Amino acid sequence: MTKVHQILLVILCLSIHSAAWCQSSTKGNWTKEDKLSTIAELNVQREVFEAFLDSSQIDPLIDCIADELERTFENPDAVDTSSDTIQAISVHCLNAVGFNPNPVEEESTSVKGNWDKQDIAKAKESLEMTRGTMNELMEPIEVDILFECILSKLEDTYTNFDEALEDPNDGISSLTMDCVSEKNIFDPSEMPDESSLVKEEVGDPNSSVGNWSDADKVLLEEQLLELRPSFEKQIGTAKSEHVFECVRFNFENAFENYAAINNHPEIYKAILDECYKKGQ
Repeated sequence: MTKVHQILLVILCLSIHSAAWCQSSTKGNWTKEDKLSTIAELNVQREVFEAFLDSSQIDPLIDCIADELERTFENPDAVDTSSDTIQAISVHCLNAVGFNPNPVEEESTSVKGNWDKQDIAKAKESLEMTRGTMNELMEPIEVDILFECILSKLEDTYTNFDEALEDPNDGISSLTMDCVSEKNIFDPSEMPDESSLVKEEVGDPNSSVGNWSDADKVLLEEQLLELRPSFEKQIGTAKSEHVFECVRFNFENAFENYAAINNHPEIYKAILDECYKKGQ
């Protein structure tokens, strides 16, 4: 069972246990109240679904789950959330809406000196994960200059971003120091003692999807603290807090731990974008 299926299984369990059901339903013919309650409870979890589904897939998924529960169980109280049937329903409905747990990544067309949009986006996402640290060392405009220089050198040096990450000689750090020197940003000796600016954060192995450890939650809060000033400047304090609540919930329910965020930049960006929209 994939992590997405596990997430959906947990959501089904929570939704079913939290609903207040009527008792006059029969298999294949639940009351209107029971059916609407099921759909309403599942709709509460839309933010979780949005982390791994297109918006057009969510309503069909919820309808499918409600239909399958009605077809399979005598009434909502008869639903056995520990049975394999619930897992089968989640897999069936995810397949029915066209969810692919292992999407084939579009093959890179990058060449040295001319990366495609996909590789450029991946490199920018990785650099942005270090912005908070870099802002402590230099002015924001200098961070922008540094990142632009690093990206340019990466593109001129490697065939694609994956090749840069896999360089056994830690070429990214070397290129970074070259940019610091060339742009005369500050004394290179002040650089943090890191093996690479583009690296995976270390998460707590005791965390799991939907149940992060306090240590991983602290790491996320530190990142949100760095983002808060720019968000509050754009949308204000109250809306920013709404966005961050959305981010906290979706990150914990979409990623195994804090480190996994860096492993899936496309999901990271999608969650931030969606939560930002909801905060408007």
